[in-house]
Amino acid sequence: MTFDEFAVVVVPFPFTDKPAVTRRPALVVSSRAYNDRHARRVLAMITSARQSA
Repeated sequence: MTFDEFAVVVVPFPFTDKPAVTRRPALVVSSRAYNDRHARRVLAMITSARQSA
């Protein structure tokens, strides 16, 4: 599949403490050239959770 940079996609994200996964939105941060050259995508998880300080 081909994804453009800054596209929002839905992907399965694993839990760190459970064997289950959940489908979550993510932002494609790698360029199409990188994706095509490496057959990988760099994604950033989109969340509404606040980071604790």
